[in-house]
Amino acid sequence: MDTIDLIAFLSNGGELKNHQLPLQGAGGSRCAVELRNLPGASHIHVLLKADGAVKFRAEIPAQGGECVQVKVELDGNGSLQVQCPGRTTILLPESPSLPPLDRPIYLNGSKESVELAIVIDGTSRIFSRGQQGTFTSSLLLTDKEHWTAQVEKLCRFIETLSQYCKDCRIVVLAFGDQPIPNVTAPDLQPRYRLYPVEPENRLLRALTLQQVKSQLLSIPATSGGDFVDALADALAACNELYWSPDTRKLVLISGDSPGYSILQPVSKGGDACIRENDVDTQALRLHRRGVELLTVYHDQDPDFLDSLIEPQREFQKYAQEQYACLASLPELAFVASQFDGLVEAEAFWHLSGYIGRGGTYGELVEIVSRPG
Repeated sequence: MDTIDLIAFLSNGGELKNHQLPLQGAGGSRCAVELRNLPGASHIHVLLKADGAVKFRAEIPAQGGECVQVKVELDGNGSLQVQCPGRTTILLPESPSLPPLDRPIYLNGSKESVELAIVIDGTSRIFSRGQQGTFTSSLLLTDKEHWTAQVEKLCRFIETLSQYCKDCRIVVLAFGDQPIPNVTAPDLQPRYRLYPVEPENRLLRALTLQQVKSQLLSIPATSGGDFVDALADALAACNELYWSPDTRKLVLISGDSPGYSILQPVSKGGDACIRENDVDTQALRLHRRGVELLTVYHDQDPDFLDSLIEPQREFQKYAQEQYACLASLPELAFVASQFDGLVEAEAFWHLSGYIGRGGTYGELVEIVSRPG
């Protein structure tokens, strides 16, 4: 082997390129590299090439932004040995016919326009303690006081974004659920799966704050039937929107109902339907189109959570964890009780650098040891 290259991004938002490793043809030639996992990614994709051909491919689990050390050795038989101490290395086929990795979203602050899809959970509920100390629930969208207060915060988010960009185009969607098979009770029949059934012309439009507020306040509430609702279908609808290529793109999810997940399914009893879409696939599709995800989970009163029994408490924990995982970055996952609108919009706008999702190439921090 004449040269052995590692495929990785240059640090600080640099381009993806081949980095020649200081390995020699003699047996026992070693080096180690330090790689930083991209924010938002769950695995570092390690790809080594020798003389232009793929010789090693694997993924190493890591937290977003975490640095890991990868040891590479060229043994006496000319074979590459790769280790990452303390971590499970997931070996992948060396075949060049594997589909290309999803490119990360690169934020460089040059976008003058923002496109925003606001996705509302029409099944969200609020729980309040009654005079007897027991909790009663009602649909959030029918509670004028609480829902109006939340809408004001969403409008503040939009207003703050509009101060940073040239224009902001918006669409408002909501999700309920699909009917549960063989269930006829009226209070378990969802009013809609998606609202509206299909966004008008699938376009994002320039709307005034008053128009956005009016649309949010006019969304009808609906029963969700069971615990898992049609969030994945709403994300699929967002994938069908006509996103412009040269804009900053964002889906803002506000609610408390999770969607169907293949990777992290809800425990038994949480979903009674066969689903057409799953949240993980749809979130990845949005990422491929350069769309970021921001979540606002409607957290409940701690006293209410303490009053729950298993598996109800586990269901609530599952929902909040899914919303946190759906956000493109941990700093884009919020809870409604602490959501202000202004602060979150400023944090979103000032993000920079790469945003990954799933497995992607890491950033090369440095070659930390030479052949020895």
